[in-house]
Amino acid sequence: MARRDYYDVLGVEKDASADEIKRAYRKLAIQYHPDKNPGDPQAEEKFKELAEAYQVLGDPDKRARYDRFGHQAAGGAGSPFADVDVASVTDFFESVFGDVFGMGRERRRRRGRDVRVDVVLDLEEAAKGVERSLKVMRRQPCTKCGGSGAAPGAKVETCRACNGSGQQRMQQGFFVLTRPCSKCDGAGRIPTRPCPACEGTGTVRREDTVPISVPPGIESGQAVVLEGAGEAGPHGLPPGDLVLRVIVRDHPVYKRDGDDVHVVLPVTFPKAALGGSVRVPTLWGEVELKLKPGTQPGQTYRLRGKGIAHRDYGQGDQYVHIDIGIPTELTPRQRELIEELDRTLDGAGAAHAHDGRTKQRKGLFEKLRERLGG
Repeated sequence: MARRDYYDVLGVEKDASADEIKRAYRKLAIQYHPDKNPGDPQAEEKFKELAEAYQVLGDPDKRARYDRFGHQAAGGAGSPFADVDVASVTDFFESVFGDVFGMGRERRRRRGRDVRVDVVLDLEEAAKGVERSLKVMRRQPCTKCGGSGAAPGAKVETCRACNGSGQQRMQQGFFVLTRPCSKCDGAGRIPTRPCPACEGTGTVRREDTVPISVPPGIESGQAVVLEGAGEAGPHGLPPGDLVLRVIVRDHPVYKRDGDDVHVVLPVTFPKAALGGSVRVPTLWGEVELKLKPGTQPGQTYRLRGKGIAHRDYGQGDQYVHIDIGIPTELTPRQRELIEELDRTLDGAGAAHAHDGRTKQRKGLFEKLRERLGG
């Protein structure tokens, strides 16, 4: 895929000053930084693209060559960051602005890979939070060598390919990039004789059961990061993280709106007209709701604190939308009673034409009569 114009990537004009370019890069890079968007591959690609643009536009000589020759100055149309891990690009960002998120380059680089898993929850679990066990396939320390990668009796020496730094530098056009050493996987050391069980990596792939905890109020698409629960690092390095991408199922009864939930409650015409107590289901169990006399179709009642738990404090509310249940079949006696009520309400309506409550009741009965074909 062809690369975008570097000025468009950073959102600056072609005559932007060096300070304007730097400020634009910092603002966007923080927005798409991996520590702010764990488990988001699109954010990682955007973060790489921003670093690529700034490495050119932030250097006067490279910028001049780019303004004259375009992407050809870097030697081709493909992105030089395409096969570079995001940790290397993060190192570049921190070399310019420092460790803005307090994660530390050494911790981020010299560890195992992150593991990403989808977790499907019911709305009730998302509302209240949940703890469960999850089976995860990941690389774990080899039990034969204790994670060192060395065969019994063998030594672990400094990697000659990277001289113990764990990094290799590569040149592409006017870019100088670093990436984890391909020989020692970024560990900086390597066994003289590899462990036969793990082939010198210090890790083996196996399925484990991992306890997970999802906080209350989580929404679909959000991620939960369990630090240190990812794959073990090669040659005894620390593990990566386990990134849980949460998917919340749609509920057949409740509709979620942020931290609030909505439910439609069917009630009978007499109950709506006379008022009284009804039982309402909530995510936290049934509660009693007192209907006002003359409750209308579509009228809404609010149950405070019966919605989704906030991730920080408190809870949302539940909104109950009233639906008047109209019977489709009547016994002769029921029809006789409703006809008698009809005559009574019609008489009350004529005697009290300006009574707002009477008009409301008449409106309810007219709806009932239309449904019954009277």
